[in-house]
Amino acid sequence: MINQEEVYKWLSEEEYGKLIDLLHREKEAIKSDQNLIHAAKISVTEILRVSKGKEKSDEEFIFILEKLNMIHAGKFFKWKMSNTKS
Repeated sequence: MINQEEVYKWLSEEEYGKLIDLLHREKEAIKSDQNLIHAAKISVTEILRVSKGKEKSDEEFIFILEKLNMIHAGKFFKWKMSNTKS
């Protein structure tokens, strides 16, 4: 079972791929744990913030964003549209 400390560790290490995989793999655990919900929301917000600062196309990061979008579209984890505004 994952905990929010692991999520924050991955976030600080910029392990965005691991975070995205977690949103998909642990969707039920996240839904039932307020700490994980909060950590997941912060992670998504940070990933989107970082994406706005990217100057060059980064294929790995683009793939991460595509996976995040699929998770959102598939309703595995939904973020509020306010998360996408600058």
